[in-house]
Amino acid sequence: MGAVISLLEMVLRPARQSMNDEFSPANGTFPPVDPTSAPLYSVPSSFPYSVMSHRPIPLWPRSPLEARALQRNLRSQVLLSDPHPRIRFLAAADVAYSKRGNWAWAGAHLFSYPELEILEEQYAGFQVTFPYIPGLLSFREGPALQEVLSRLQGDADLILFDGQGIAHPEGLGLASHLGVLLQKSTIGCAKSRLA
Repeated sequence: MGAVISLLEMVLRPARQSMNDEFSPANGTFPPVDPTSAPLYSVPSSFPYSVMSHRPIPLWPRSPLEARALQRNLRSQVLLSDPHPRIRFLAAADVAYSKRGNWAWAGAHLFSYPELEILEEQYAGFQVTFPYIPGLLSFREGPALQEVLSRLQGDADLILFDGQGIAHPEGLGLASHLGVLLQKSTIGCAKSRLA
């Protein structure tokens, strides 16, 4: 498990450094956002990595009630088998939040396996629009992770996420939710278990 956490930490090291150096409220680098005209995700203009697209991403409800209903519907689509007899490419994806609270950065790395050589990395900045609610992390972080993973040119056989998979109370945590949407094998590596 320590190696998995190290991979996930490596994914966001550049984004966290940028947050600490450039994106603090003290130096005012966050642009004002008008919530009535902002797209689903907005990007700070000075963000140094690739920027998030402004196209809406389907299947991401905005209310907790809609999110729970979708969670119940999607959990039956989780497959508990391994469709890949041999893993050659592994992706790891995670999200880091700014101190300001409404901005975050998603990062994804593609590795060769078993060598764990970094083949590619992508980052995306976004404005957080879904509240933090235990059990609904996939609706807060999922759209950005889906976007940043879609930017990887290589095709991962397996994706690691910092979040729950099937060990989620509803059986559909961040990893299993994105596994269903992306139709990929995923593993959730949460830091704690949800009750």
